[in-house]
Amino acid sequence: MLNELLKHDNLGDADEISFVLFQALTPDRKQSIKDVRKFCASQMFSISFSFDGIVRLLAFANIIRADGRTVAINPQKFDRAENTSRNEYFRTIHFFDCLFESLKDLDCVGDLFNENNLKFSHATNQYYVKSHLITFKFFTIRNLLLKLAFLERDDTIPDHLFITTRFTRFFEDTIISGLKMSPDLIAFDLEHLNKTLEQKADFGKSGELFALSYEQKRLKGHAQMNRVIRISDEHVSAGYDISSFNNLDSFINDRFIEVKTYSNEIIFYWSKQEVAVAKELQNKYWLYLVDGAQITSSDYAPKMIQDPYRKIFENEQWKKETEKWKIFIDD
Repeated sequence: MLNELLKHDNLGDADEISFVLFQALTPDRKQSIKDVRKFCASQMFSISFSFDGIVRLLAFANIIRADGRTVAINPQKFDRAENTSRNEYFRTIHFFDCLFESLKDLDCVGDLFNENNLKFSHATNQYYVKSHLITFKFFTIRNLLLKLAFLERDDTIPDHLFITTRFTRFFEDTIISGLKMSPDLIAFDLEHLNKTLEQKADFGKSGELFALSYEQKRLKGHAQMNRVIRISDEHVSAGYDISSFNNLDSFINDRFIEVKTYSNEIIFYWSKQEVAVAKELQNKYWLYLVDGAQITSSDYAPKMIQDPYRKIFENEQWKKETEKWKIFIDD
């Protein structure tokens, strides 16, 4: 069944696969593949090119049963009532759990992720796989995982595919735990890694909560204090952590704060997205540099930088080091 799956160049995308599962297939009964294909094509034209691959994929993952003429949902693997909505389905682990379980049964996970191609980035706190070291015949599944946002590209290093952070824990439990660890590859045990990540996350969060409290005190008496909020948990790609106001006269959010918590000396990482937002918002964007050792002091104030893009990139006092370079030939 795996070889039949890998013959397909197009296994669909999130919209197409979820449409088949949530709209085209009816629970508790077999349906003609011909009828299902016709229905899908009439509702979403693009499925015409991916339908056969999608059926093979879902059958391989044991989510459906297909015999060449009929297709039916496998109730032991997929209960529509227990799964989230079609739009949110691929933000959960269900499909990936089924897919990797089937790959494990055939001892094929190593063709995607193994000790030679899997690494960990301390800069982003993410696992990544070197794309060119994935077995070539599995590129179809690699491309599928990209379409489903299980993997995400790094624009600065084209060969690096990061495991999306929402799937980190699942990836550790499902993939990493099955690898034979060696000191010169991933080079640390998961217990230590998890502890380190949790400590870093808590350290950063403590700085953000301090900055939020600082803003609330600074704007005491503001009529719309409920709009001074920390957004970093829910909007991780916003490019800033806190939405606030410049002063008591502001009634539209006009101060957007990125918090960087440091220890001993001011060193921080500024992501590509954060830099882009800082450049766009100019004077509305602020960096709050918070000394983690002083946040318990009642009179401590963070170092605040307005329009940091201009002040940092045009000021030689700030030393900038790039950890990644995008290299290409301009023909």
